Amino acid sequence: MKQWAKITTFFDYSINLLARLSIVIIVAAWVSVLIEIVMRYMLNKPQAWVVEFTELSLVSITFLAAAWGLKEEGHVKMDLVISRLDPKYQGLVNGITSILGAVLCLAIICWTVVTAWDYTQRGVTHIEMLQLPKGPLLFIIPFGFFLLFIQFWRRSREHLRKVRVLHDMDPNLH
Repeated sequence: MKQWAKITTFFDYSINLLARLSIVIIVAAWVSVLIEIVMRYMLNKPQAWVVEFTELSLVSITFLAAAWGLKEEGHVKMDLVISRLDPKYQGLVNGITSILGAVLCLAIICWTVVTAWDYTQRGVTHIEMLQLPKGPLLFIIPFGFFLLFIQFWRRSREHLRKVRVLHDMDPNLH
């Protein structure tokens, strides 16, 4: 059990660190856009790399911070119906939807790994100015979905554990 606690602590530390890295990337993208505005409109020297950097930043931010957002319950929830259920059923619905989220993440991981590997093998590059290889850049997507898969799995276990505790406390709870 101690080993599991260490793994969980390391995972939490990692996704917190990646969320902070996302903040750094957001600030870098913001600064690059400001530089582009100054260069384009005041000095008449636009920087072609800014748009591409910003696009890559947006993809990176999304997949680096997704697991942290789920851990913090910072995602959008449609809980109009769920909030009216008994706590046991709320936990059951949240547990099932988390399992479905984990399964969906696994499917996306498989598809994106195959696609990124194919692009890497064929040497596909962006048609943009920076001419970066597209395959290695795409690996951030399965990486982010892998972290999201782990967080969904953890979330499903937590919700289903709460259901079990509530059931053990009062088997007649409806």
